[in-house]
Amino acid sequence: MKWSVFITRPILVTLLLNLGTCSCADHGLRMRDLMNDVASVIPAKWRVVGIQLELPSGTLDSIQQEHAGKPQADKLSFETVLNMWKGLSKIPYTWVTIIDALKAPLIGENELAEKLKAKYIRKVFPKEPISSDSYCYEMQ
Repeated sequence: MKWSVFITRPILVTLLLNLGTCSCADHGLRMRDLMNDVASVIPAKWRVVGIQLELPSGTLDSIQQEHAGKPQADKLSFETVLNMWKGLSKIPYTWVTIIDALKAPLIGENELAEKLKAKYIRKVFPKEPISSDSYCYEMQ
């Protein structure tokens, strides 16, 4: 007996997305690596990255006040922005999001974004398409 299965488009999309989901922890992607790679390269851009990640301006002001006058204040502020992003922003907490943010005209760090993509995404997922809603690129 032949079986025919009719799957509506929304169900098919859901099935395909679920087949492709994975835990990035299984692939060694770590938030601390991204923070170190970004914060150490462009520490002074912490505020514009926070703006791009849609953190509230009051939060960014608080971060600035908290770290003002400290050695490496910009790097500390950048790390705080990235840590607060997960809890405060409506923007997905993913590798692709931070890479897209770096490419935004406000920040203009295309070369850094491409380096991060090669290091953290293409190295682990060489054939998968990269998009802002990719579950597999969620940071740990």
